Amino acid sequence: VTGRRIAELREVCDRLSVVELVVAENGGYCFSPGSNVGWRIAAPLDSALVGTLRSCGVEPLALGETIIATHASQSESVARAMTTGPPYAGTHHVIHNRDSLMILPSGVDKGSGVREALRFLRIPAEQTVAIGDAENDVALLQAVGHGVAVGDAVDGLKEVADLVTDGAGPHGVEECLDGLAAEGWQRLKPWEARAV
Repeated sequence: VTGRRIAELREVCDRLSVVELVVAENGGYCFSPGSNVGWRIAAPLDSALVGTLRSCGVEPLALGETIIATHASQSESVARAMTTGPPYAGTHHVIHNRDSLMILPSGVDKGSGVREALRFLRIPAEQTVAIGDAENDVALLQAVGHGVAVGDAVDGLKEVADLVTDGAGPHGVEECLDGLAAEGWQRLKPWEARAV
């Protein structure tokens, strides 16, 4: 589950074939590497909003199937655009991701995307683990059975996580996965007890 567009993801990950399904665009788009087929799970990109953002001087703009992304430094211009012309606040929302801003249809986030993926894959949410580090991962961790924040995650994510790893970034992911491999679901029992 990623905020990236599929084209961007392919630039940083050349092994997508190891996963059955990718939820991209921060919850707005699904992609099956095995069949090389993707589909929107949110409203399509709003071209009028793109035009308004451009007229308000927001740049750069990265456009996906459902997502509009830019730098966090553009937050004032994005806020102005969201209230220019037809107000977009009711139809779209802005999500922070460290130094990026993402504009998505209302109700679309990593949580809604992973719920759709789990329905498609027929996997119960309680049997899933998600690992994250940024603001846009809050909804993801809340949508799965067990949420993990890596050691260098933003404070807001650590507050909702069931577990915070000692390791940062990829080392935190490795720590979590190694623990699950060694201890299996037993490692998750303290989380279940804490959630009750």
